Amino acid sequence: MTADEALTHGDPLCTVVGAPGSGKSSLLRHHLHTMIGRLDDGAEATEVPVLLPAAELADGPRLADALARYTNRELTPYGLSQDLERGFFAGRPRPGAVWLVLLDGLDEVVDTEGRLKILDTVATALTDAHELYRFVVTSRPLPDSELNRLGRHVPRYDLQPFTPQDLSVFAGSWFAAQELTDPARVTQLFLSALKRVGIADLARTPLMATMVCQLFADRPDEPLPASRGAIYRRFADLLQARQYQYTPEKQAARALETYGRAARKQARKIIADLPRLVRCLAHQRSSGNTDSALRILAWHPNVQRPEAVPRSEWEEFLTSCLRGSGVLTPHAGDFVFLHQTFLEYFAACHATREESLAETRTWLRYEMTELPPDRGLGLGGRPPAGGRTVWSAPPFESSYLGFVIDLAYEDPEVVQILMRWATDALDGCESIAQQVRLGTGIPTRVTDAAAVTLAALTRDDTLEHHNRVRAVSALVELGGQRAENLLYELSLDSALDDYIRFFRAALGLAKINEQRAADLLDALEQDDTLDNDYRNWAYDHRCWLTNHTPEQFID
Repeated sequence: MTADEALTHGDPLCTVVGAPGSGKSSLLRHHLHTMIGRLDDGAEATEVPVLLPAAELADGPRLADALARYTNRELTPYGLSQDLERGFFAGRPRPGAVWLVLLDGLDEVVDTEGRLKILDTVATALTDAHELYRFVVTSRPLPDSELNRLGRHVPRYDLQPFTPQDLSVFAGSWFAAQELTDPARVTQLFLSALKRVGIADLARTPLMATMVCQLFADRPDEPLPASRGAIYRRFADLLQARQYQYTPEKQAARALETYGRAARKQARKIIADLPRLVRCLAHQRSSGNTDSALRILAWHPNVQRPEAVPRSEWEEFLTSCLRGSGVLTPHAGDFVFLHQTFLEYFAACHATREESLAETRTWLRYEMTELPPDRGLGLGGRPPAGGRTVWSAPPFESSYLGFVIDLAYEDPEVVQILMRWATDALDGCESIAQQVRLGTGIPTRVTDAAAVTLAALTRDDTLEHHNRVRAVSALVELGGQRAENLLYELSLDSALDDYIRFFRAALGLAKINEQRAADLLDALEQDDTLDNDYRNWAYDHRCWLTNHTPEQFID
């Protein structure tokens, strides 16, 4: 199903789930633009779209109030001369039409309680005013227990990454738009550069593809960064270097020179310290501080206003600093990071600076002292031998956690913590696999250890079946040569049930290495320890992988 088909399917409510940078917000804005264009062209209006960040509902306002408040802030810079009243969104936009509320970024609300409150607001609106609203909710993956709050019947669409062909077309179009000489040749060099450093899969989201295209165009003769954190580091440096050419904050600082030496000195100090202040702002925002960026910056102890400078001029100077940072953009009367992942990256930079690293190590040592049925399971569903405490990843957003790991990669204690996750329990191994999928730079010895642990958990017949399925699924996510070998072995292990052998291990291997999976499926087709239905399915899937038509479809 195409994205447009999903959004126009007519369901009262649907959710669109995608990885960081997969284009969820861009999809909503594109849909908004397209629908408004159709309305301008005179199309019949059955739905009128309105965009709303999910965070606008976090404080519990009524939906109509939140829509009016946000729309007023958003449109005022574009000439809205009179605020929209709450009643504007409490009735139909046109006779017979409904509001299509595009609720963006549910995952960006940092606490679970806040997200559940938002989902309850949506559910209430659909119950009490179903004739007025239809909803599309976007989010990164969240626990089923949260999204099911809307009802298990609600359609959930997964936003798919670029295919290799999509990435090639995207890169070719991007390089052509930059008017580079021979964009087709540059595209091939770019794709080869991705493969050399092993980030071809990582580049299959629109945001990451855009970033690595720019990095390659900037330094075509240098290797691309090999991890997600390293890509963000170089890209942030590139943005800030380009912005430095314009330096609006320096022009504003010169205007303060008339207020004396102290004002001049303080302004220069703030400009020099701007990267660190941006990291501090990101930390505050990720910790739930909803004050404006200007207010957060002004409250920093190193940003005190000199007595001689009027408050209005000082705030104008600080606003110029925010605008000149290169990674913030004006939005609805405030400044926001270019993307949620930039906020997470700079917050992680703050957490891994030398004076904070000890505290960061402490929360990375998140320990599970009580083991609920679905979490922290070691072999046999018990803590590891000797009764020592099982370690697991801290309950922080995986994207932010990945940046922390990338930035603290060379710290020996952090690597030791990752090894504990990889060898202690299922939860820790799943966290390692999730980070590998994100593109975090995890040491090979850690991923190999996690693979061995997951294979052992899959074989452990004292573990509940759904947790054994979790283990083999994490092994597929983990990928790599060690995981490939273990998946091959698990598929041939007649002690395992047929479902795990075929659907989880064999077809999981096909996601990593199609050629090896085809060989495995050929072996399973001949394996008389496997149920006949599964042997037939092995034949069908092998034909599909090798582009052969199954015999039953040949006349």
